[in-house]
Amino acid sequence: MLLANSDSRINLFCIDITKVKGEETKKRFNSLESIEYIKLPSLCAITDFLDKKKIDTILIEYIGLLELKNKKEKLKIVYLQHSHDVISSFSNNIEIEQLKKIDKFLLYSDYWKAEFIDAIRKNHLICDESIDQITKNLISVGFPELDQIKDFKKNEILKKFKLPNNKRGIIFFDPIGHVNHVGNAYYGYFFKLWGSALNKVKIFLRQILYDLKYNLTKLPRIIFMIFKISLSGKGRTTYEDIFLKLRKYCDDNDFLLIVKSRPKNNDPFFVRSHSDFYSHDISYHPFTLLELLYISDYYIGFNSTATLEAVACGCGVTQLDVCPAEFQYFNYGGGIYTYLSKQLHTNNSWLNYHDLVKVISHKDIKDHALNNLEFEGYKKNTTYIQKFLHKLDYKSSNRALSELIDHDKKK
Repeated sequence: MLLANSDSRINLFCIDITKVKGEETKKRFNSLESIEYIKLPSLCAITDFLDKKKIDTILIEYIGLLELKNKKEKLKIVYLQHSHDVISSFSNNIEIEQLKKIDKFLLYSDYWKAEFIDAIRKNHLICDESIDQITKNLISVGFPELDQIKDFKKNEILKKFKLPNNKRGIIFFDPIGHVNHVGNAYYGYFFKLWGSALNKVKIFLRQILYDLKYNLTKLPRIIFMIFKISLSGKGRTTYEDIFLKLRKYCDDNDFLLIVKSRPKNNDPFFVRSHSDFYSHDISYHPFTLLELLYISDYYIGFNSTATLEAVACGCGVTQLDVCPAEFQYFNYGGGIYTYLSKQLHTNNSWLNYHDLVKVISHKDIKDHALNNLEFEGYKKNTTYIQKFLHKLDYKSSNRALSELIDHDKKK
């Protein structure tokens, strides 16, 4: 998204340089009349567009767009926080000199500011002067995406998705991606197995072949972990077991089971066929994820930042820990799983805050995943909101825009 001064007014543009998701991105902004959607094929084309429109301040979520600084030195870049990246990946994957090129970081809350600086200190030999330079550019604005909740109405959403309104409750299930590159022996060789014995063997072999190609030096460690999990008996609960148990739980208690996924998850057949409602994101404004969370009473997921959105929408939350740290053999995602493991096992983390979010260990998933689900809602949990999301006053977008306008005026 770009901010421009033109004809004495602020113009907003959505710039898309992806080849695959162009139409999907365009749909996000169809209902936003103040935003003009532009599809450009490369960073050079973006630079030309910026020059043509006399734009010199941009708002980004994708950190790769920092490369525009090399092409347009005086360009001002404002970064809007996306997920937990400022803590889990920025401090591991991005050099300090690159981070210093960002003119402002618009973050969810002061918690993320403090954790961001702490992560930088731990991962880089950095002087106080550089820390101070980055710190002064960290601004808490909240989570702009959540502003749209203000206009949601449960009955209208139920009607929109043709869902019954006579159920005792609604459980929102957030599926885990079915991939090979998550370097965790418990997840890769046990939890994701499903279907017939032959299908399980195929999934197992695909994982082995992947690790032979990409993690050959770690194979002895992987084999040791496989035997350790087998002997412990803790690898006998699979993704399919949990989901079908959840399906039965919903049937027995007259609950609706809805699943909001993404194409890249490549969900197995049992997830798609045994849910009452299965969907990908249909739109982004209103955001399908938020609409479905808003009408739900309970959220069940796997180490996801959707926890933040679920709590903001009033859901009770359970996180299933199926990538335990002790069976991790590859630091996937520049520290993402290391960070999430820390969050899962810390009482005051955003994933498990004062028992607001229940975390079920892989050792206990089979027996405790569906125990004591509390359908109370947490819309009034202001302590959680203030710590991790600054405010839920539906003015985060205004604060973000004000920072952009203020920054633009000071150029």
